[in-house]
Amino acid sequence: MKQDFDLVDETKYLNIDGKNIEYQWVIEPKQDQGVIVFLHEGLGCKDMWKGFPKKLAQQTGLAALTYSRAGYGLSSSIQLPRNQNYMQDEGIDVLPKLLSALGIQKSVLFGHSDGGSIALINTGAHPNSSVQAIILEAPHVFIEKKTVDSITQVAKNYQNSHLKKALSKYHGDNLDCAFYGFVDTWLNPVYAKNWNIEGYVKNVNVPTLLFQGDNDEFGTSEQVNRIQTQIKGEFEAVMIENCGHVPHVEQPDIVLKRSTDFLKRLAV
Repeated sequence: MKQDFDLVDETKYLNIDGKNIEYQWVIEPKQDQGVIVFLHEGLGCKDMWKGFPKKLAQQTGLAALTYSRAGYGLSSSIQLPRNQNYMQDEGIDVLPKLLSALGIQKSVLFGHSDGGSIALINTGAHPNSSVQAIILEAPHVFIEKKTVDSITQVAKNYQNSHLKKALSKYHGDNLDCAFYGFVDTWLNPVYAKNWNIEGYVKNVNVPTLLFQGDNDEFGTSEQVNRIQTQIKGEFEAVMIENCGHVPHVEQPDIVLKRSTDFLKRLAV
């Protein structure tokens, strides 16, 4: 793998389907260098990844890109309520357009929570794409009662907790759009009953590394089991002790080392 890279610290914007999408080359690619594309969680954005993308890129010799989906960060807002197929729309339609517009010909998708689900949808819907591998943190392929219960509690505490203030720093004018777009969708009874992406998982044929915390308040190991028993490609699951829903924050050394070993072995 190439070890030459340029560090970049500039937010840029790309128009996709009439929406301005903020993105940043954490490390810009050289020639045919592969790119790790980071897909944020349901309440996240590009800046909430903080220093992790740079560390992983430097360890692996790959480039790295972060971006905020519409309705998050400083990207264009969206109209609420969200389309209940918003993750399918992102994985099948928006993400391929973004990769194409930025000239990314060889990529690894690193997705957390919603971002992990979007990565599975993308690779399942486009099995012959340029995506070489995926790394997932706490993805969902179906909705569990535990997930709904935890999001319900988050919604109840939102106005009077530190969460609103913390998220406002990252989402600005998109704060309520990001929060209620996520919460109101997941707590919709129809969505909770019908949402399932296992049909995409069955078509995923790229090497996959998955991290799941043993204390994840938003999901259980059954998510891992459903993926492992249905995925086509090489699959490795890392169950992390003393870890909740955000492994790269709560147990960064484990996630960094296992991800680095995984990508170096594949020689992306």
